[in-house]
Parts: sequence; C-alpha cells; structure tokens
Amino acid sequence: MYLVIAIVAVLVALTFIALYLRSVGDVLALNEYCQFLLLTPSTYEDHRAKFADYLASSTAQLTNDQRAMYARLSLEKMARDCRPKFTLANIARRKAAATKSE
Repeated sequence: MYLVIAIVAVLVALTFIALYLRSVGDVLALNEYCQFLLLTPSTYEDHRAKFADYLASSTAQLTNDQRAMYARLSLEKMARDCRPKFTLANIARRKAAATKSE
C-alpha cells in the first residue's frame, strides 16, 4: 500500500516538474521575442500591425477573455517556434551594440 502511494507521489511530482520546466521554456521564449522586438523597432511595428489584423479577423466572435487567452497562446506558440532565430538575432544585435559603445 505504501509503495503504491509512493509511486503515485513520485509521478505527481514528476508531472509538476515537467509542467514547471515547460513554463520556464515558454517564459524564456517570450523574453527573447520581446528583446527581439525592442532591438528592432521596424519589426515591432510590422509584427504589431499584422498581429492586430490577425486577431481582429480570427477572434471577432470571441469574448474579451477568450480573445486575451487566444492572443497569449498565439504569442507563446510563435515565440516558442521562432526562439532559435530570435536568440541568434538578439546575440548579434547585442554584440553590435557592445562593439559600437566601446
């Protein structure tokens, strides 16, 4: 009986650890995306306009809460999918900014 309880407790703990690690990955991806947009203002304006149009056309029938959730999930997915590209672009821009200031 105690063995079953211990196994279930370990499985629950592993599930929470996996969820935590996934959320950390999502936060890091969103962080890279935000830095990318801050370092490239023209891209920011372009992404902002396209995302606003996308949300207006695809979420018109949803409530505000559903629209906010849909927007967050869309941004997380895009940030997760493009994280390597954003990271490399951010590294290059930070390096260029550092060499320019020296």
